[in-house]
Amino acid sequence: ILANHICGNERTFVSLMNEYAQRAGCQDTNFTNCSGYHDEMQYTTARDLAKIIDMALENETFKEIFGADYYAVEATNLSEKRHISTNNYLMNVDSFDVYYDSRVTGGRSGITSTDMGCVAVTAKKGNLEVISILLGASSAYEENGYTIKSYGGFPETSDLLDIGLTGYRRTQI
Repeated sequence: ILANHICGNERTFVSLMNEYAQRAGCQDTNFTNCSGYHDEMQYTTARDLAKIIDMALENETFKEIFGADYYAVEATNLSEKRHISTNNYLMNVDSFDVYYDSRVTGGRSGITSTDMGCVAVTAKKGNLEVISILLGASSAYEENGYTIKSYGGFPETSDLLDIGLTGYRRTQI
């Protein structure tokens, strides 16, 4: 919807996405669609995603949307007021509080067509802010094979944030 609104079609919007990635300094990224659906010719790296997010955070509107855990869609003539919650469980205490991490200030999670979890977040502790990107996480399933025991990416991202936010200290040289 955004691609059509901004550019009239997805192909032109994808071209803008690739230009943006180039401006962000990405060297290993190529977008072929704006939805994130699997395509052999679409690829990126954790490093490039961090560059894209870092540059996007300079835009206050993006920062607000990226950090939103909840949004109310006002009623229209076709639907009543609706509430949308993020599926990034690190940000949403109301979903699965076992994954909630109060240090997370923004983020996005997703899953690939091969059932691999991906989590991109920003987090802050004191004056230290970090970007964490986790690609290719697997969910753990109960013995029945279809009930999820642990959503891939969320526990691992919290572990990465532990390292990034507490494993270092700043020193004036």
